[in-house]
Amino acid sequence: MPHDIVVGTDGSTEGRAAAHWAAQEARRRGTGLTVVHVWHRHPRPTPCIPSGCTERDWAEQLLRESVRSVRTAHPALRITDRLVCDAAVTGLLSAAAEADLLVLGSRGLGALGGFLTGSVSQRVVGRSTRPVALVRAGRVASDDHLPATDGVSPEEIPRTPYRQVVLGLRTDRPCDEVIEFAFDAARRRGTGLRAVHAFRPAPVPSPPLVSAAPEGPPPSRGRRPRTWRTRSAPWRRCCVPGGTSIRPSR
Repeated sequence: MPHDIVVGTDGSTEGRAAAHWAAQEARRRGTGLTVVHVWHRHPRPTPCIPSGCTERDWAEQLLRESVRSVRTAHPALRITDRLVCDAAVTGLLSAAAEADLLVLGSRGLGALGGFLTGSVSQRVVGRSTRPVALVRAGRVASDDHLPATDGVSPEEIPRTPYRQVVLGLRTDRPCDEVIEFAFDAARRRGTGLRAVHAFRPAPVPSPPLVSAAPEGPPPSRGRRPRTWRTRSAPWRRCCVPGGTSIRPSR
């Protein structure tokens, strides 16, 4: 039995984008959506809370506004709200313990070329036993689709083919859960799956000073991964309309 998708929201632009992406994903999966807001008491009043408003009142207001926004855009979707008083990371992990997917907002790229170091999202990703999707601010539904031709109205965007799903593959330690998630995402969208494996070619040895008859095959310049077809065989049996391909990169 499929479980609900859980989205963590905090009233930010990133949180709103995550909530709407999660709602669309819940519709694709035929599940409900649980909107979670985690708050905790501070020893001193925080400047972000309006005067005359308690921390709990403010948390409830943020949650109501997030749920109202999603319900307006997706009136047929079953939505549950949940207010949790706990530390942010612990509360989100607990709320998503039985979820099919946890969705969070992300502020974009940090100085290290990844999601913001020290952010709640990154700490949740590092500790979660459930799949986690990070959604950036400004993301809209049409971003999931190929560019539409001129004259296509916003209502027709869902009919435009989806972009391919990209799977980052590590062949020495492949993760079956990640592979299965990628195949499932491609199947639900009716699109193709591209597996990308990054590898470093073996160094080419310097030519010998004295030529001699070669013994055995020439040295390899780096081999393309051979384990992908074997590893992905169980999921290839499920039809992925766009097919699969592997693109080694350096």
